[in-house]
Amino acid sequence: MLNTWSAAARSCWGKTNESGDWLPVVQHLEDAAGVMDAVVWDLQPQSIRSLLADSLGGEHAARTFECFLAGIHDVGKISADFAYKARFPRPNGTSTSYLCDQMERRGFVIKNPEDPVPHGALGQIHVKNWLLDRYLHAESRCARKIALRCARNIASIIGGHHGTNPTNGDIKDYERSLDCEHHLWAATRDEVLDTMAAHTGADKFLPVWMGTEIPIQVQVLSEALVIIADWIASSESLFRYDFSTPTAERVRRAVATLRLPPPWQPAAHPDCVDELFCTSFPSLAHGSPNAMQRAAVEAASTMIEPGLLILEAPMGQGKTEAALMCAHVLADRFGLGGVFFGLPTMATSNPMFDRVREWLDAVPAANPSSITLAHSKAALNKDYAALMPWNDTMAVYDEGVDRQQASAIVHEWFLGRKRTILADHVVGTIDQALFTGLKAKHVVLRHLGLASKVVIIDEVHAADVYMREYLKVVLEWLGAYRTPVILMSATLPPSQRRELTSAYDKGRHGSPDSKVTLPSTDGYPLVTSVSGDVTQRTSSAPARQIVIDPIGDSLDELIDLITDRMSHGGCVGFIRDTVARAQETFDVLNTRLDCEVVLVHSRFVAPQRARREAALVRRLGRSGKDRPSRIVVVGTQVLEQSLDVDFDLLVSDIAPMDLLLQRVGRLHRHDRDRPEPMREATCLVTGVDTWQEDGPQFSRGIELVYEPECLLRTAAILDDLPGGLVTLPQDIPRLVRKAYEEHFA
Repeated sequence: MLNTWSAAARSCWGKTNESGDWLPVVQHLEDAAGVMDAVVWDLQPQSIRSLLADSLGGEHAARTFECFLAGIHDVGKISADFAYKARFPRPNGTSTSYLCDQMERRGFVIKNPEDPVPHGALGQIHVKNWLLDRYLHAESRCARKIALRCARNIASIIGGHHGTNPTNGDIKDYERSLDCEHHLWAATRDEVLDTMAAHTGADKFLPVWMGTEIPIQVQVLSEALVIIADWIASSESLFRYDFSTPTAERVRRAVATLRLPPPWQPAAHPDCVDELFCTSFPSLAHGSPNAMQRAAVEAASTMIEPGLLILEAPMGQGKTEAALMCAHVLADRFGLGGVFFGLPTMATSNPMFDRVREWLDAVPAANPSSITLAHSKAALNKDYAALMPWNDTMAVYDEGVDRQQASAIVHEWFLGRKRTILADHVVGTIDQALFTGLKAKHVVLRHLGLASKVVIIDEVHAADVYMREYLKVVLEWLGAYRTPVILMSATLPPSQRRELTSAYDKGRHGSPDSKVTLPSTDGYPLVTSVSGDVTQRTSSAPARQIVIDPIGDSLDELIDLITDRMSHGGCVGFIRDTVARAQETFDVLNTRLDCEVVLVHSRFVAPQRARREAALVRRLGRSGKDRPSRIVVVGTQVLEQSLDVDFDLLVSDIAPMDLLLQRVGRLHRHDRDRPEPMREATCLVTGVDTWQEDGPQFSRGIELVYEPECLLRTAAILDDLPGGLVTLPQDIPRLVRKAYEEHFA
């Protein structure tokens, strides 16, 4: 500990363990400040450091700001409201009441409070008062108001270091309860604040910070950094309850034990798109980027500041590869430290985890980085489980073997539920991002986790009205953090495109009114870029015709038709709108068809569902090595999103037009020879009991899944298709726009 601490300050306990050992609060604060300086700050990519530096007076000042906050975060523990807890009996019978005794010998008065003030809130109150007492010297009313606001903003970071901030009402109540506090408590807290300001060098910057508006995004990220420093410094395995070792040595040992990998720093991206493609995807070495991918990389390369990219392109046209190339470009240009890849479901997240790892293996980087799979059943993923530190992955990292063998590791520290989002690279379900828009405990960690990465969200059209409201909140925050975002969809209605771009632009400019104006276009594929200005790039894609044929809902008639079409073999997919319809269809087909029939839906237990979906991707995906000669797959919407499966014939229940087109993306997805009766790409649309003059009568249960109006619009559009033909991808934007027009005709 520092030699300057008074005996009173040294006597205040901050932590104890089950054995009754203890650690002074001032030692814990020194540890936390050291961790912030030696670990947490250096873990942040340049984008985060620059964001903080721009508001706090440069990078050195920003680093000092964070170290000071970490060094005072637990100052509220120097209070009777916290100290009396040492008198509580331990579950194992150990007594720590001696901690109160030693504090009372130093002059502290410890009474059991009726309504104790949480130490975070108490610290917030005292830090605000200390700042105003030491640094409020302004004469003008305006300057005094700014200083008061700055003091509240800085102090609120202390109040929220346990994940939630006290309300204004709470603060007023707590302030009244502290009026009768013994003077030595406040004097000792002042000592801690004065000493830490001098020790960290913050005393040189505090007069400036007290006269400078601190943006909300800086407050949020700072609170997250303080929480991380506190968590690391609170680990007894890293910081033993030992007073004799100097703080610098304690921090050095902890850093060596923790061994967190540095932030991801990809090598400079090749300027040539062809070279970037070959470098990023060596398994596609004989391929070359298509027009859409070239347009996307060009948009990312010409952004004058971090912004939003929306990639709209046909199903199976390489949007994932385009997004990853853009992520490399944007991370390199703007100093981001990783990638967040959000997908609609756990089933789609699992294969994407492998694809992102393969991409990271190919992208040159200075050091290994960290990666996590973020969804509730991640532990059941065998590939992810194999990367756990107890499976010798860390040995690869420690031994310094070739970088390509350990481009991304799973570090134990990021395995906690609230820490997963903090790894350099995170692949998971979209809700991991949407949680950032909630008012939840420790939500600031999610803000930091997303703000430090290039954020990619796939199948963005799949977000329903409820989810889309949270997505807009998240985009607004990411715009404020100057975080690059890539949204992907094959079928995005123009109204949603405008909503999403406006939300991001609103956060970027910090104003309630977005200045983005998107021109109306049916160009497709389409790349929309929102940066210093708004640009839209269209590209070409090979055209192919699809027959969409509405038929009745009789399974008997459907079986006759399928039997005829499968006379020469083939792979047929059924997509039902409800699990009940899928189960009923499977039972009938499995009994009456002379071929393999597979059922997949969301109600299977997680391991079984994961195995089935992985098997489908292996057998019906791009490679075609294990492609069966005859198979029927019956599923629900799980077949609709991001699974790389390819059917020779598709049968789909009626659905909103954009989702129906998504399903069609699983039909003739890859170039290959098809059985003679299935060489014409055909989607049979079911789910309608009768097609009457006054409109279709939908089958039972379907109207509970989708709005009847959306289904009626789809039915009307299908009825109006000349010859039932759709040309993909050229017709996609027109059909989707028509389906969502305010005045449908």
